[in-house]
Amino acid sequence: MTAAALTRWTSPGYLLRRAWRALRIALLTYQIHETEAYLRACERDGLVNSLSLRQFRWDLSSMRCRLALLKEF
Repeated sequence: MTAAALTRWTSPGYLLRRAWRALRIALLTYQIHETEAYLRACERDGLVNSLSLRQFRWDLSSMRCRLALLKEF
């Protein structure tokens, strides 16, 4: 490991960016879990097709895409 690489990996800016990304990943994972639980509860109650549920499904798909992009980089 070179000194330049060691300096980069221990710089405050790099560590803050990594921590921020980890926090965003954790929050998105939680949001996805809660949204899926809400949709399952609605399905149990017989609510399967409404405009708000379509919006929840759309948001869930969007959150999954954002999570995949965050984990990729």
